[in-house]
Amino acid sequence: MEYWHGEMWWTLSLDWACIVCGHRGLTWGMVHAECRCNLCHARYFMRNGDKKIVTVPVPLLKEGFRDPARTLWEKYRKPIDELTDAQWEGAC
Repeated sequence: MEYWHGEMWWTLSLDWACIVCGHRGLTWGMVHAECRCNLCHARYFMRNGDKKIVTVPVPLLKEGFRDPARTLWEKYRKPIDELTDAQWEGAC
């Protein structure tokens, strides 16, 4: 079975967009409430620290990697989990 499977169907805030590519579609993961962007594969959690469902996904990408991930997305248009170590090193 694939780790990522099926469209995320929980309600999203209308002004939310992926922090890396700006897309609004998410795919569910095998871990409850974990999902990823359909385009760039940035990962999100759909519950807050109190385990309550949120409408603005909580990014799992560490703060220091967000700007490099945006830069790499603009340059390569490849999912972040498909980028090489050399590409990441050049962007960080």
